[in-house]
Amino acid sequence: MRSLEDIAALESEPLETRIGTRTACDWLNAGSALDPARTAISYLADADPDSVPFTLSHGELQARAVQAANLFHALGVRRDRAVVLIMPTLPQWYAATLGALAAGSVCSVNWMLQASQWLDIVRASRARVIVALGPTDGFDIWERLQAVREALPPDVMIVPVHLPGQARAEDFDHQIALQGAQPLGLDDAPVQENIATWVHSGGTTGAPKLVAISHRNLVYKLWANALIEARSPTDTVFADYPMFHVAGFLGRGLLPVATGAGVLIASPIGARDPRFIANYWKLIERYRVSFLSGVPTTLSVLVNHPPQGQDLSSLRAFMTTGSTALSPDIARRIEAMTGVRVLLTYGATEYTMNVTQAPREGEVRYGSAGIRIPYTEVQAVTLDGDGIITGTCAPDQIGTIAIRGPGLAAGLVRSGALTADGWFVSGDLGRVDAQGYLWITGRSRDLIIRGGHNIDPRLIEDALRRHPAVVHAAAVGKPDAHAGELPVAYVELLPGAQVDTDALLTFAREAIPERAAIPREIHVLPQMALTDVGKPDKVRLRSMAMRDAFSAVVRDIVGEALRVDVDVRADPAHGVQVQIEIKAGERRTNLEPRIDETLARFPISTKVRWR
Repeated sequence: MRSLEDIAALESEPLETRIGTRTACDWLNAGSALDPARTAISYLADADPDSVPFTLSHGELQARAVQAANLFHALGVRRDRAVVLIMPTLPQWYAATLGALAAGSVCSVNWMLQASQWLDIVRASRARVIVALGPTDGFDIWERLQAVREALPPDVMIVPVHLPGQARAEDFDHQIALQGAQPLGLDDAPVQENIATWVHSGGTTGAPKLVAISHRNLVYKLWANALIEARSPTDTVFADYPMFHVAGFLGRGLLPVATGAGVLIASPIGARDPRFIANYWKLIERYRVSFLSGVPTTLSVLVNHPPQGQDLSSLRAFMTTGSTALSPDIARRIEAMTGVRVLLTYGATEYTMNVTQAPREGEVRYGSAGIRIPYTEVQAVTLDGDGIITGTCAPDQIGTIAIRGPGLAAGLVRSGALTADGWFVSGDLGRVDAQGYLWITGRSRDLIIRGGHNIDPRLIEDALRRHPAVVHAAAVGKPDAHAGELPVAYVELLPGAQVDTDALLTFAREAIPERAAIPREIHVLPQMALTDVGKPDKVRLRSMAMRDAFSAVVRDIVGEALRVDVDVRADPAHGVQVQIEIKAGERRTNLEPRIDETLARFPISTKVRWR
């Protein structure tokens, strides 16, 4: 995997000869059968490398998956009915997911959503069974589910699940233990065209939106990622992403099983657990983890907490991270600290995870999202006023990114969201260089990406507009060296209304259901910047947020005595560039290294002029 030439060589054979007619279940069963005695899952409740783990071998996992499929079938799950999982990352998640894929379909739900949002997902996925975490210290999943139980469709069954070693009568572990160990002759065994899973498209915030992904989508991505990442049955990976996110579901959930590898669940809440980050390097040493992993937020923390003599020889020479919001400086520091190259990717739920990745044995080009994966096409296109593709951009010309290939979710095909010739127009802006490397330069859609979490700004805006003093509200992403972006909001008040920003922030905290979406700052404007059609001008507001962010960063270093001017301008290569002018005189010599080091942590192009 060095360049587009290697990709083209793979494509000399039709994809069908590589993936056949097998379903995701077939690939998962084959992976488990490679070495049934190999540890498939090691689970720790407290991220302590010295704790005794709960473990399941691949053979034991496969046996539980068969029993889970039999249970779900007995409860009425069929090909057109789903099993909804509302739980953190537990070993039972794997058995339930594999069983649900065999019996019907699966939908792993963000357990941090409001219960009313769970109801919407249950209805949209036509769920027959909900497997939810029972009463457990530190979680209120069961209590919130019970509060809306009467509103559930009457034929939906609820099965509780508990932490490993705490099984109780009638819970998931107890019920599957009563099932036969042989697969039932299901009357509607899956085929590639069947929907396999329903996955959140909006990250962890906003109104729940489900993308329907088929068995064919999953099989293609299991094959492609095993290939481009050189996955091996000897690997051990962290289950550190949330399993309701497509990167967690496929990359940390299905892919290790399909390749016969091992999974370490260091904590049920993954990288959200500070104990996991504190023990990160020790866990790699203890469990011989082979892939360093994490979203940009996690990697930004890890570079400031380097290994302290731990044996990291088990690590592969490369890792992947699923967001182009990672600063090239952080990527280089990770490589210098561990010897592991950081391969950026580009993807989304609608593409069944990734469509590009930096080639593992080729040139990384930090800041780029890499080259297309086999059998997937990626190009920058021009659009007319109605969003219709009018042409293909030349190399390095910025346009809207369009995708075509077998990873495009089946739900998109069925909804007619594609062009007549099979292109999906993403809404992301970028360019493709002469060697096929993709560079994301901006977004025509308004998503705020905070540490890998997609935040729909409408969630913030709708909440703020409910305040009696607010007439206009708009939320955008403010650059942040740690999280990539943080949500900030701008409001215009009704004539004569008075309210301070502290009161608005308090209102927002109470009105917005997801913590990640609560704006870090709210600014009251005398008049909202509006477009010609009367909508908030997000381009101007993003520029305002950039100027504020970089002015504050530079001021923290140079102080208030020096003159600092910050401007945001269009740039042909990067989309936008932040240009900073500092009048420092003889102080430049002392200030310049600190300024350069600080600005390098941001995933935004910057240029400094000294006077």
